Amino acid sequence: MKRLLAAVLVSLAMAGAAHAIDAATQAKLDEAVRLGREINDHDQSAWHVTDALMAVKKTAPTQPIAFITERTDPTHVKTIFFVKMGEVWRTYFTGVTEGSIITSTENFIDDVQSAPATPEQLKQITAQLGLQEAFNRQLCGKPINTVVIPAADEPGALDVYALASETQTNVIQFGGHVKVRVGADGKPTGAMKGFSNSCIALPKSSGEKMPEGYKEIAIGITLPPAFGDTPTEIHVFKSLSHKVMLMVMAGEKTWSVDGDKITLSNIKPAVQ
Repeated sequence: MKRLLAAVLVSLAMAGAAHAIDAATQAKLDEAVRLGREINDHDQSAWHVTDALMAVKKTAPTQPIAFITERTDPTHVKTIFFVKMGEVWRTYFTGVTEGSIITSTENFIDDVQSAPATPEQLKQITAQLGLQEAFNRQLCGKPINTVVIPAADEPGALDVYALASETQTNVIQFGGHVKVRVGADGKPTGAMKGFSNSCIALPKSSGEKMPEGYKEIAIGITLPPAFGDTPTEIHVFKSLSHKVMLMVMAGEKTWSVDGDKITLSNIKPAVQ
């Protein structure tokens, strides 16, 4: 993936320039936005509920531990930690989030008879642990974070994202993220989907003060044709997660990804 720039200045007055987008392309953009929001909400929930658990239990349990995330309603996601007691995965700690805010937690750390994982939760646990084992040895940002989302086009199937983690402050990890479809039977189906051809990680900011009326574009990046002709859910996720605008060159067009808004732009990123 070609690195274009560390920082680009774009006039806010020009950033919202309207361009015609055909129905098929708009459908792809809408799906990228939907998935990017989901990944971000699930990732935020796992992150903040993990912090809440660590505040309560500062040492890891001696038993194997795993977690899943579940959407409970349009605005809330629940993260559930489990420990394996014998052959049974039992609820250990839970937290519900709205965005990055924890709205409630439940502590089952000392309850050896807490609720066991349901069959659907077990499928998610198995998928999550399988991807962590498969990809934790890769060269891109480790350890691997996982997000599991019900597949929209296949009842009972799951889309499991293995996300390369970010261990450096002020750096956005674009490379190393993959998606695997897990069928209703709990087995992987189809080919693994990648979103880049390198372990690209780029600075979030140039550190320069922006002139009045301008906004900093943290990253300008080219999406190779093999990975699509429009921005992906990973671009939306990273923009939401880091609260930055991205300029994505894809399909011989320049796209602005500003949180969960994707628009065409006639602005061309300048190479530094």
